[in-house]
Amino acid sequence: MNRILVVFAVFVLLLGILYAGTRETAKNTLSDAGTAVMRLDKGTYRVDEDLTLTIINNGSETLLVGASYRLYRLENGRWEELNLGFSFTGIGYTIPPGGNWSQTVPLVTHVSDGARKLEPLPPGRYRITKTVTIDRGRCGSGSDGITLSAEFEVVE
Repeated sequence: MNRILVVFAVFVLLLGILYAGTRETAKNTLSDAGTAVMRLDKGTYRVDEDLTLTIINNGSETLLVGASYRLYRLENGRWEELNLGFSFTGIGYTIPPGGNWSQTVPLVTHVSDGARKLEPLPPGRYRITKTVTIDRGRCGSGSDGITLSAEFEVVE
């Protein structure tokens, strides 16, 4: 009887650890993290189009967001980060509870031919990620960041 209780307790403990790990992963990688949602205006874009993303604050605290983002291309079953070839202005925006914020993103990347020019993204499957921070008055390491992502396709 005691052995069954010990096995059951270990099982419950492992299940709790697994659940906590899954919850943390979901908080930091899903487009809908409960507190914030990132939506794209479309799922498919033509070469030379821009996308518009919108971050919606579903939480009860103010969110902080900047202009930066990361783009990835699906290559042989893996997400490869693109060298965008440009920098972002270090400006911050606040999104109050229940509010939203939109950003236009040019679907271009740096071409490494030495010409220092930007070219439209070629057709393919892409992912954009953006990090928002919950404003708790503790800028820096004491703040909670949430990474949001959304997938889209570029076609001819």
